Amino acid sequence: MDDQEMSQDEKYVVHQFQESVNFDGERYEVELPRKTNCPKLVYNRKIAMKRLVNVEARLKRNREQLVMYKESKRQSTMINQRKYNIYCIILYLEKISCYYDGRRVENVFAKANGDKFPEACAKIIKEDTYVDDCLAGTNNEESAFTLYQDLANLMKIGGFDLVKWSTNSSQLRSRIPSDQRVPERIVCLDSDSEPLNSLGLSWDTEEDVFLFHQGNKLFELSDPKTKRSLVSISSKLFDPLRFIDPFTIRAMILYQEVWLRGFTWDAPLTQDIKEQ
Repeated sequence: MDDQEMSQDEKYVVHQFQESVNFDGERYEVELPRKTNCPKLVYNRKIAMKRLVNVEARLKRNREQLVMYKESKRQSTMINQRKYNIYCIILYLEKISCYYDGRRVENVFAKANGDKFPEACAKIIKEDTYVDDCLAGTNNEESAFTLYQDLANLMKIGGFDLVKWSTNSSQLRSRIPSDQRVPERIVCLDSDSEPLNSLGLSWDTEEDVFLFHQGNKLFELSDPKTKRSLVSISSKLFDPLRFIDPFTIRAMILYQEVWLRGFTWDAPLTQDIKEQ
């Protein structure tokens, strides 16, 4: 984004980033963007505790996710020479600030090391990375392994450790250390493959195909068949690449018919609509 296209707030954030970004020899440090003249926050301990309870309940239901959560917290090391023990500040809803700072740090870092790793910096970091996920590929296994090494070495210089690698090549997978690969199974399917969940889809790395595996969960609703439940079911199918349009279009047509008939949100649907 050019300076002419930025608002005053955006220019302030960019200036704050440029003034605070620093590489200490091991990792990058940058201040979180701060907005001036913010309204006073209301007391939100009750909301925070409710979210904490929900997270704990979700982790108790999914042991594999609990293990990954504990590991991520263990790796989140705080390095601060100024040790204050008077106050403990916990940040909530800081994802947007962290995402902004993280992406700008990556761009600064890629620009500084572009001569050492031209392909990794020029394309992968700048074009094939979103938030903290990278999706890229090559035409053969050897060049893919070279790209893996370049990315790992490049990011290590800046204090970034790339983990959870996945590939549809068993040969390439065997060359990546086990502690850097994704777990053997993230989404349970009725097969012996190792699917990887990405953007609501399942990727079967053995067969190299995308899967939609909702099962009975798609129809687990507490209310009867109503317009509200119909919308709830159709919204659970996330298909950005339009793989299953022949199926999802039927839900859209059915919803249009329900709307034209004037059903209220919680009124039971007629038998002919239920059968469809």
